[in-house]
Amino acid sequence: MVAAATAAEAEVQATSLFVLGADAARRMQQATYDAVDEVGRAAASEGIDAGFHKGIAMSFDYEHPPVPPPLGLKDWAMKRLLNRVYWMLVPAGRV
Repeated sequence: MVAAATAAEAEVQATSLFVLGADAARRMQQATYDAVDEVGRAAASEGIDAGFHKGIAMSFDYEHPPVPPPLGLKDWAMKRLLNRVYWMLVPAGRV
């Protein structure tokens, strides 16, 4: 029942966030964290093995971004066809 009260409080804070400012945003974020904790506690108390884990890890390799594969002949031909169709329809106002 704690999670429901916390979620309700978060909803009220979200609807009036533009009025309440940064403090309300912090309280709403904390209410979200509390609701997630409550879900974990409820699952553990009921003996549900949900693989509950809080955490995230992200990494970005800005020095070596992925390189898209080169376009093939089919891709080039489709791009050329679509370009021609576009320029026939748009200036004539047929779109």
